[in-house]
Amino acid sequence: MLHFYYFISRKSSLSKVAFHNYWKDTHGPIAKEIPQLQRYIQSHQIPDVGFECGFDGVAEGWVENFSSLEELRSSREYLSKALTDERNFIDRRRTDWLVTRDRVILDGPKVQGQVKNITLLRRKDGMSVKEFRDYWSEVHGPLACELPGIQRYVQSPTVDEAYTLGEPRWDGVAQWWTNDLQSLKSLRASKEFSVGAREDAEKFLETSMLLGFVANEIPILE
Repeated sequence: MLHFYYFISRKSSLSKVAFHNYWKDTHGPIAKEIPQLQRYIQSHQIPDVGFECGFDGVAEGWVENFSSLEELRSSREYLSKALTDERNFIDRRRTDWLVTRDRVILDGPKVQGQVKNITLLRRKDGMSVKEFRDYWSEVHGPLACELPGIQRYVQSPTVDEAYTLGEPRWDGVAQWWTNDLQSLKSLRASKEFSVGAREDAEKFLETSMLLGFVANEIPILE
């Protein structure tokens, strides 16, 4: 199963409220009709919590394989409906896209009211893709699972196929969930995060390039 991330920013003419409402209530039902989608969720950035990076959210979709992804991109439901509708609320000049495969590191519950932290990752200069993935999974993964209040943790490495076309901008996406915003803030203030996970990130990530935000998930197609 492939998991693609489409990071998006709102048109300057739209307020944050108008953007999020349009994306959820108007665009969501349109995208839901794309037949190749196995699952589709919208991760809406929570504003004014101090972790903003320029994106207003990320559309997350799951398809069976690359053939399905190509069929999606050429489908009528995508080209003449979903893609056409994007011009109504997305600034297409400020988007980013990557295709990944998920690794569930901490398979905890996903329940209503949770928030999640989403971070785009770039491996440290000079580190191979394999070295990056192994370290992320085998060393950093267990550290992250010990963070106080973390409920679920998923690593999404960029697919191998992307590297045959050149050097991707991003090597993956990290997502972790907490019960609420207060739990997230407590986690980020903890010693386990500031000394453990953050210092460890310096060993395998270009931390100056990290981009991320905090979001609420809205399931559109489950």
